[in-house]
Amino acid sequence: IAMEYRRRYEGKELENIIIFRSGPHASAYVKGMDFADNARALYEYMLDNRFNERYRLVWLVKNPSEFVRHADIPNTCFLPFDWSISENKEERDAYYEALCLARYIFFTYAYGFARNCRPDQVRVQLWHGCGFKTRVNFVRCEKRYEYTTVISQVYSRIHQDIYGLREEQMLITGYAKQDWLFHPVKGALEELGIPKAGRYIFWLPTFRMAGEGMQNLNEYEFHNQTGLPVVDTEEKMEKLNALLRERDIVLVIKLHPFQDRGKIRGEARNHIVLLDNEQLAEKDIQINQLLGYADALVSDYSSAAVDYMLLDRPIGFTLDDMEEYSRSRGFVFGNIREWLPGKELFTFEDFCAFCREIGERIDSSEKKRRRLRDRMHQYKDDNNCRRIVEALKIKV
Repeated sequence: IAMEYRRRYEGKELENIIIFRSGPHASAYVKGMDFADNARALYEYMLDNRFNERYRLVWLVKNPSEFVRHADIPNTCFLPFDWSISENKEERDAYYEALCLARYIFFTYAYGFARNCRPDQVRVQLWHGCGFKTRVNFVRCEKRYEYTTVISQVYSRIHQDIYGLREEQMLITGYAKQDWLFHPVKGALEELGIPKAGRYIFWLPTFRMAGEGMQNLNEYEFHNQTGLPVVDTEEKMEKLNALLRERDIVLVIKLHPFQDRGKIRGEARNHIVLLDNEQLAEKDIQINQLLGYADALVSDYSSAAVDYMLLDRPIGFTLDDMEEYSRSRGFVFGNIREWLPGKELFTFEDFCAFCREIGERIDSSEKKRRRLRDRMHQYKDDNNCRRIVEALKIKV
C-alpha cells in the first residue's frame, strides 16, 4: 500500500507539513507514549513560537479522540497511525497524503513508518536519551533517517558506532525534552498526590519486566520481595520509610513506561510514593516536567540520569547488579564506573547514606558530576529546541 501512495505523490511538490510521532512501534503501544518525549517537546516549542502559522503540524497517534483539547489549535491535527492499513480509502488517503508530502518527519524511537521517503524529505530521529546502556538488536540506520539529535561529541561518536551513522548525520543540539527540566509544571506534585516534604528524591529504576504483550522487551527480573534493586525486602522498605520520615524526605519511585507495575511493591508508605506511566498519562505530565522538583535523583543505567545532570544536583546509582547487567545488556562505556556522575550505591546501607546526605544538603559527588557534565553535555541551558530547528533551517 505504502509504495502505491509513494508513486502517486512522487511528482508532486512537498507541502509545508511537519509530522511528529513518538513512542515505539505500534505493536508495543503504551498509553501516553504516542504524545510524549522529545517529539512532544519540539512540537510544543513550535506552537509557542507560531510555527503552525506556516506549517501544518500533524501528529500520528493511536487514538486521536484523546487529543480533542488540541482541536482548536490552528493548523494542527492528530491522525491515527492505524490509518496506514485502514480498509477505508478516505482514511488511507488522509494518512498518506500527509506522510508523502511532509517536508519534515520527526520521530522518537519508531521509524519504520517513514521508510521509502523521497530524497527531499527530511527525517529526524529525536531518540529518547543518551544513557549508559548499549543498543541491542543492532541494525544500521544510515539510510533510515537523515539526522539524529545527540547531546555532545562524546555521544555523537557512540551513536555513530552503535547505529551505523555518518558524522554528518549527527545534530549536536541537546535533546528537546531537556528544556522541560528548567521549567517544571506548576502544581504537578499536588496533581499527582505527592505529599509535601522538605526534600524530594526521585528514583527511576531501569526497565526490567514488561507488561503483558511486550515480553520480548524484557531484560531480566529482580527475584526479591520488592522487585527493586538494593531495597530488596519489605523490612528494608520499612526502614527506608522511617529514615525518610525522620528527615522530612519523600521518595518518588517513577516506574519505566514499559514496566509491569505488578512486579514492583513499594507503595502504602507515607514517605514512599510509587508513580507509574498511567498516572502521568492521566494528568498529562511528562517525567522531565517533574524532575525539576527533585532535590536528588536515584537511577542505575538510565538516560534520565544523564538528562538530570543539567540541573547540577546530586545523583545516586544503584549498582548491585552491575556485573549481571554488563553480561546481559552491556554498556556504551568501557569502564562504566568512571562515567557515572554520582554516588555509587551497592548496598542498602549505601542507599540510606545517600538519603541522609540529601537530608543534610551534602553533595559529595559534586566535583565528579561537574567534570563529567562538561564532557557529556555540550549545552547546559533550555535552548535545545531552538537549536534543533535552527540546525535544520526550519523558518517560522
